[in-house]
Amino acid sequence: TNNIQGLDPTLTGANFTWDFSTLVAANQKVDTFFSVTSTPLAYQFYFNNIFLYPNYKSSYATKGPDIGIPQVPITEVFNFIKNSSSAYDNVGFGSKISGIPSSTQNTPVDREYVFPMNYNSNHVSNSSFGFSVPGFGYYGQSMERIDTVDGWGSLILPNGTYNVLKVKSILNKIDTTYLDTFAFGTTVARPKEVCHC
Repeated sequence: TNNIQGLDPTLTGANFTWDFSTLVAANQKVDTFFSVTSTPLAYQFYFNNIFLYPNYKSSYATKGPDIGIPQVPITEVFNFIKNSSSAYDNVGFGSKISGIPSSTQNTPVDREYVFPMNYNSNHVSNSSFGFSVPGFGYYGQSMERIDTVDGWGSLILPNGTYNVLKVKSILNKIDTTYLDTFAFGTTVARPKEVCHC
């Protein structure tokens, strides 16, 4: 929704009730999950290979948004997720970079959640990716993730009530580019992203 009717999603605490029962959806997004074996073979070499890349052996894939910069379009993105009893990791993505299929691993992996999750638990993880593009140069991104479980209780939505943990995620990202043509590189810090999930 674009109108949260004065509700504050940052409010939180122990045994908290988030009453969002009056919200009316403006639109919806459907997440689609894919088996790793249904993704292009070029991606499976890195994300479905227990022998060469055991830390990147994925549980499933999801469609991701197109990313990159205008000079280097990154399209048809599949994010690869490894879900285990101890963590939920984003291990990398497969995509077409300027139209050419490519696999890009997060090094180290982006650890989105650490299990078990409990009220007041927190963790920090760092990840990065990068790749060279012939005729262009280099594009990469580094990220610091700071997660805090800052609440638990009941979430009331128009379709029902759910027992939940609330996680506050702070993402600090830095983009790095290098242009072969100009033999020039730069790093740009993106605005801080804060997600209340």
